[in-house]
This record gives sequence, structure tokens and C-alpha cells, in this order.
Amino acid sequence: MAGIKPFRQKAGVVFGKNHSDRQSKGRCRQNNHVSGIGCVLLCDFDPQANSTSGMGVDKTVSQGVYDVLINGADVKSAVVATRYGDVLPSSKALAGAGIEMIDLPDRQFRLKQALDVLAPDYDYILIDCPPSL
Repeated sequence: MAGIKPFRQKAGVVFGKNHSDRQSKGRCRQNNHVSGIGCVLLCDFDPQANSTSGMGVDKTVSQGVYDVLINGADVKSAVVATRYGDVLPSSKALAGAGIEMIDLPDRQFRLKQALDVLAPDYDYILIDCPPSL
């Protein structure tokens, strides 16, 4: 995998950070065939889940990043393939994850461990962070 790139904080704009994520994902997806950019995954770590719905995935999916971080769900089975590309979906349940993770072992490494599992399958991993990060 070439890199993991968190997008800058950019909220309150008509074409905000979620639009930027989807635009970048779309350009990469279109260029995969032509320029060999490779496979790209969009990880939605924002509880608003606008990147998730923007990729055509229902925000009420049964598994997503919350289940991976809190419940130890298999991260590969949580990835959803869409016509726009692959997405690790979010949901509003993620809003309370920080509190729920306080007593969990290795809480500070759970995201890294999940992305490490996915990294061999993707050339780029785009991360949509919540505005508070």
C-alpha cells in the first residue's frame, strides 16, 4: 500500500470534505484502468456517515467501522463494494465509540490493526475523519 491519507478538516462548505473524498475516490477509480493507480478504499470514520451514503451504502448497514473497532468484527467482511469503489462504512453508532473504547484493551491500536489487515488489498486508503479529529 502506497499510503494512508487523512483528509483535512473542512466543514460547513457546500462541497465540503465528504465531497472531496468522493471526488478523489471517483478520479482514482476512473484512472485505475488508464494509469494503473490501483485499488482504493474509502474509510468513513465520521459518525455522520455522509461518505458512506455518498458511495451508495445505507447508513444503517449491519456491519461497519463501529463493529470492527468495538465488537471485533472482521474488517474484510465489513468492506462494501459499490459501483463507485470500496468503502468501509460508518454509522451514527460511531459517535459514542470513544467512550465505549475506554476500557477496551489496545484501544489506541484498533484502527491501525484494522487498516493493517486491509492494507495489502489496496494501493491507497482514503480516510474521512470526523470534524473533531
